[in-house]
Amino acid sequence: GHTSGYPAWIPFYKKIDESLTTEQKKKEAVEIISKMKREKGKKIYSDINYILLGLILEKIYEKPLDAIFFEFLIENRIKTGICFNPTKEIPLTSYSVLRKNYPDKTVEDENSFFMGGKTGHAGLFASAEQTVDYFDQLLKKEWFLKVSNDLNFAGFDKPVGENSNYGLNPDPDNQIGHLGFTGTAILIDLKKEKITALFTNATHPSAEKIERKKRIKKVRQHFFSLLT
Repeated sequence: GHTSGYPAWIPFYKKIDESLTTEQKKKEAVEIISKMKREKGKKIYSDINYILLGLILEKIYEKPLDAIFFEFLIENRIKTGICFNPTKEIPLTSYSVLRKNYPDKTVEDENSFFMGGKTGHAGLFASAEQTVDYFDQLLKKEWFLKVSNDLNFAGFDKPVGENSNYGLNPDPDNQIGHLGFTGTAILIDLKKEKITALFTNATHPSAEKIERKKRIKKVRQHFFSLLT
């Protein structure tokens, strides 16, 4: 996913007219992406490729991303509390300059919020327990492991090295994981059939707070080292 060569991030909400409808904003985003210069073969942690993937899925299925997701859940008989628009209180994340307030039951990511809050790179809400339960159900589906193996677990990290976010002794041959910008993390050990999740609001009150990345990395390392 992150080897598409697209830039890490751009503020679509500053480049697209705010008065446009959500669908019009998405079309403008596609136009902007189509003109971007790609550094092929270079690994860049990018939002752009997943934004584009979400828009492609909406084009293929001719329906919004949330409808595609919930149909997937029904077809695979997966029950989960994961959602796009939470009704319960959630921990505050980073202050939103775009909204001039802290996001309240809306996605922190400004680009996602600007395009309706349901995008390929951001927008889902869940507790750590719900996330573990979701992947527990997914891993029991024979097709999931087969397809994931065939695609070399695209969309997941392979924990590597002694300085990994996933602990001090990661097992890249048997573990896959994913990190969230706001301070979330999940690690799946396919051999042990063990799923571990850590959810924090590390970007509160600001993503620019002192040494945020270093501090959340140490917390993740300690957490996963203890529990895996």
